[in-house]
Amino acid sequence: MIPSEIQIQAKKEYCFPAVVEILLKFYGYNNMDQCTIAKELCKLTHQSSTSFIQDGLQIRPGILNRFFIEHGFSLRENYIPYTKIYDEYDFECKVKEQMEQKSFIICGYNYSWLFLKRSGSANHVSIICSVNSKAGMITLFDPGPEDYGHKEVKIDDLWYALKAAQAGIWCVQSLKDRK
Repeated sequence: MIPSEIQIQAKKEYCFPAVVEILLKFYGYNNMDQCTIAKELCKLTHQSSTSFIQDGLQIRPGILNRFFIEHGFSLRENYIPYTKIYDEYDFECKVKEQMEQKSFIICGYNYSWLFLKRSGSANHVSIICSVNSKAGMITLFDPGPEDYGHKEVKIDDLWYALKAAQAGIWCVQSLKDRK
């Protein structure tokens, strides 16, 4: 679970910068807030702030690694796109494997598909906190901004929402833990 002192609520349209801020704080880097992170990620993705507000951040594989390197963070991400996850069982296995490797997992998904009866096109990100295979559930930390906090979702619903968004999972590890 995400410790309460780093459960940050996203500003409007800032879900990805908010989860990156939580990630940085989780690993002990307390010097960047979500607004600064958004500006830095916009530079790396060559997005204007207007396009960011309208469309959200477009994070391609490797962008987080560039961000980490440019700012001296001893972190590395491995992005697993939905096309490399074959079904809900494979999704569950990949998440559990990453958790065993102590990865911090950010999951992209279609919010409307997951929470609003499968209509709409609002893409979103949350942090995967735990997996309960027996119950078929995943616990997420949703940065909001509305209704932020921990949420229990069905593994298969999250898998289908991930596919609907054509997203994936960003698995981040500390380089210090790899020694």
